[in-house]
Amino acid sequence: EQQAQARQQELMQPIMAKIERVLEEIREEQGYIMIFDAASSGLIAADPTLDLTSEVLQRLQALASSG
Repeated sequence: EQQAQARQQELMQPIMAKIERVLEEIREEQGYIMIFDAASSGLIAADPTLDLTSEVLQRLQALASSG
């Protein structure tokens, strides 16, 4: 089980690095101070217009298309 978890982490690391890069770009471009992960944080309520999921996915798809 430890080997499986280590392998999963190894495979996820480059994906998470891309996600973090995209989130940092969005944060800088749009002037956000913080970006929260609504799925795993203590966030109770948020304005749905602040949800960046679609924009992050579009940028990740663009990265994948460009190589």
